[in-house]
Amino acid sequence: METVNTKTQIEKPTTTNFHPLSTAQELFTTQDICEIFHITKPTVEQWRLRGVGPRFVRLSGSRLIRYRRNDVMDYIEALVAVRSTTEADAVA
Repeated sequence: METVNTKTQIEKPTTTNFHPLSTAQELFTTQDICEIFHITKPTVEQWRLRGVGPRFVRLSGSRLIRYRRNDVMDYIEALVAVRSTTEADAVA
């Protein structure tokens, strides 16, 4: 069975105004996070308010929020995989 490195699995969703820097420095928008996790913008906003979800940065002198690719990958790697809701409740 072939193993897959999860760090190469997340590709940045297509946006018309994105200018990539490097893989390590790539920045995701809130909309990108919505697309990656298949969740709504209000859910991402609630994550930020509650201090859950991937770490984010606020761009200096603005209200713009961005997510570093490494922070998103670290968040995914830290999630605990479970086989049932009972197991998930025990982990939480």
